[in-house]
Amino acid sequence: MTLRLSLVIPVYNEEHYIGACLEAVTRQIRLPDEVIVVDNGSTDASRSVIDGFVGRLQMTVLSESRQGAMYARDAGFDAATGEVIGRIDADTLLDPHWCERVEQYIESDPELDAIAGSQFFYELPWKRLQERQRTAALDTYMNTEPSVTDALSGNNMAIRKTAWEKAKPHLVGRADLHEDMDLSMALKKSSALLWYAPRVFADVSARRFRSSRKELLQYGRTMMDTAVAHDDQELVNALKKNKYAIGLNFAILWAIEQNYDPDKDRIVPFFLRKDKKERVSPVAIP
Repeated sequence: MTLRLSLVIPVYNEEHYIGACLEAVTRQIRLPDEVIVVDNGSTDASRSVIDGFVGRLQMTVLSESRQGAMYARDAGFDAATGEVIGRIDADTLLDPHWCERVEQYIESDPELDAIAGSQFFYELPWKRLQERQRTAALDTYMNTEPSVTDALSGNNMAIRKTAWEKAKPHLVGRADLHEDMDLSMALKKSSALLWYAPRVFADVSARRFRSSRKELLQYGRTMMDTAVAHDDQELVNALKKNKYAIGLNFAILWAIEQNYDPDKDRIVPFFLRKDKKERVSPVAIP
């Protein structure tokens, strides 16, 4: 029996990204049965762009007045009518086979509760090098079988509706925490089975690293705060052990993005960019 697949996309001031995101959804080999876009109080032209896709997809647009990615996600998940809920961000560009592969994996194992897909950054400099690396990564991903994982990422994931309902009582549910980690840890507490499935592929923007240093540090702290809130000492210890490696990775990508102009596709020192715009992290929304 074919599963009904819902796709949830939280949106907050995404006029420059949501069009390409939805266009990629229209190119799915197997279209989602419903697309739920949750407008989290956008003040730009996001809604106008979204409305342009209403006739091209089985789409519902919800409004969530409580600010924060967690609230938008929850509203979309609760409204979803599918047995399986896909979750992506407004800057996610899905591989054309994404829905098809999610369905295949979920149907292949009745014990499987959720899937974390693979991803590759776009909006980074040196596009020729990036394209070669992406091609190599895709070749690896397509030849890699799924493996058990304990972490989901909201820019590329799918979850059974029943698993979501079982996990909800275990959510801490604070908007100042890392919502993806909160969900992953709630699923762990509900004994859910999660797979990392590299063939469930998507491109995602590196724009997070265009946030201010303060906001990026705040985002990083939410990981530790979430582990503490769940009283997961094993994860707390792991984060402490790897904090320098995580910090170095963030610092390198932040330094690159701060000096990269995606509109002109070239390196421009940040102090010369009069039109430079910092990204506001959803976690930092007051």
